[in-house]
Amino acid sequence: MFSKKKKEKAKKDKKEKKKEKKKEKKKGCADEEDYSEPKTKAVTDLLEIIKLQNTDGSFGEFKIPQDIKDSLEKSGHAFTSQMLLTLAALKILKTSFKSRKAEWELIANKAKTFLKKNGLSN
Repeated sequence: MFSKKKKEKAKKDKKEKKKEKKKEKKKGCADEEDYSEPKTKAVTDLLEIIKLQNTDGSFGEFKIPQDIKDSLEKSGHAFTSQMLLTLAALKILKTSFKSRKAEWELIANKAKTFLKKNGLSN
């Protein structure tokens, strides 16, 4: 009988510890900083852009600079979000990394193929 009570107490203690851990996870420690990256961020490095390219040639989400966004929207075309991101990535590659064209040329070709398959020529 004594061991039965011990087992029940141990189970109860275990449940309470789990609850406390869940509360701590939700609340977070006050001295911990959140180092997770935001979903969309500005791209400032060539390698960052390269990592954003999907296998189909399109690009994943990143913060499109406002001037590029404005120029693409002024074109009058109705772009899907993937097309807009891909066009923006190409524009960034061409303007910000012009001197490193040999490094990103194949990536750009794959992106252009994606755009052509999705009805955008030139």
